[in-house]
Amino acid sequence: MAKRKLPPIVSQKDTLLTMQQKLILPHWEPFATAEYILDRAMAIHLHGHPLNQREILIHEPTLIRNAMNFFGNWDEVLRRIGLEPANIRRHCENGKYTKTFIKSELRRIFKETGDVTQIALIENGHSTLHQRTFQAYGSFSAGLKAAGIDANRFCKATRYQDDYDRFLERAKQLIGLYGRERRDLSRELRRDGQHFISSRFKNNWSRFAKENSIPISRLDRRGYPTRKDAIHELCRRRDEGLAIGQSVLVREDCPLHVAVIRFWGNYARLNRSMRRW
Repeated sequence: MAKRKLPPIVSQKDTLLTMQQKLILPHWEPFATAEYILDRAMAIHLHGHPLNQREILIHEPTLIRNAMNFFGNWDEVLRRIGLEPANIRRHCENGKYTKTFIKSELRRIFKETGDVTQIALIENGHSTLHQRTFQAYGSFSAGLKAAGIDANRFCKATRYQDDYDRFLERAKQLIGLYGRERRDLSRELRRDGQHFISSRFKNNWSRFAKENSIPISRLDRRGYPTRKDAIHELCRRRDEGLAIGQSVLVREDCPLHVAVIRFWGNYARLNRSMRRW
């Protein structure tokens, strides 16, 4: 058997060094203060790096976040260090986000990436465009409609509903699954769908199961909630030539051992029953 290649171990020191390499300049103060934010912005400017919000958001996201906390917006930081925000926004004609420019930028990003959701714009350094779209059109959806883009595809509610529909489709697969397959899928759904259950069903999985006609036992993540689940897994082990003795199950699959005791009482009765399967 080929030896499995393990991933390299990354120390905390290496992680910190990697994070420092992404910065425009290394930090020289341990804590963020209003004075340090202004000093750092001026130092970045003196080193010849662009100071528009998109570039800073990509390379120095913590600087943007701290600037918002202390000054409210990035333009105020630029004014405090003696720069005119309109002159810094060189990627935008005359430093102004006109409706024509906003629509053209939204179309360009949609053509290049296919994703103009609010979170995608912010993560890709277009937070200013996102903010100015709100200011110009009153809502982000209205800005997308003005640009000729189907806003329903990218609004949060639609994407949430699409995600929920996919989650529900996976959940209904549990009805026809038994044994380990059902248990593994149930654990995945319990992990991936917690936010749906919290927001739609007040964190009540029983309510979710009842409204969607899914037996609640199918969502049990502990092991084998029904006799049929246990039989399915026992037959699988038998067909694959795996042992079904008590000591083996206790060591390899304790939930199955618990199911055997619950449904058959002891292994002697189980062995007699398995002759008929």
